[in-house]
Amino acid sequence: MKKDIEILLKKLNEYRLENKLTYKELCEELKVKYPGTVRSWLKGLKIPRDTNLYHIEKFLKQKGVIK
Repeated sequence: MKKDIEILLKKLNEYRLENKLTYKELCEELKVKYPGTVRSWLKGLKIPRDTNLYHIEKFLKQKGVIK
């Protein structure tokens, strides 16, 4: 399970870098309140809660990053 989360967060970071988004801009797209939260996820300091993981996966599917 942890490996799946790492892959999902890696894809999210790749999306951010590919689209030249700041943490704040990605935070706004994900509708997360604090940019520091997204930064912590992507740096591996925190693991997103289940509801956030669900929305990250849904977001990446909508953007065509994952299937």
